[in-house]
Amino acid sequence: MDSTEKNNAKTLEAPVYVPVHMKGAGEIASVFGVKRETVVQWHKDGAPIRKIGKKYQAQYGQLWDWILENVES
Repeated sequence: MDSTEKNNAKTLEAPVYVPVHMKGAGEIASVFGVKRETVVQWHKDGAPIRKIGKKYQAQYGQLWDWILENVES
């Protein structure tokens, strides 16, 4: 993850509409304004992102809390 993505994740304001349950690395990346590769790395780093088959899934609130605690700005 490059420094721009780290900064975006930390300064991202809660959007007006967010799916509670996100399916797919692409959707998760879109919601948080990062690349798909960043979502995969977060999963490896212990983020509350589950991999079911080939698809990543996450709950917005759980992942947002993890990002605030674990992603450096």
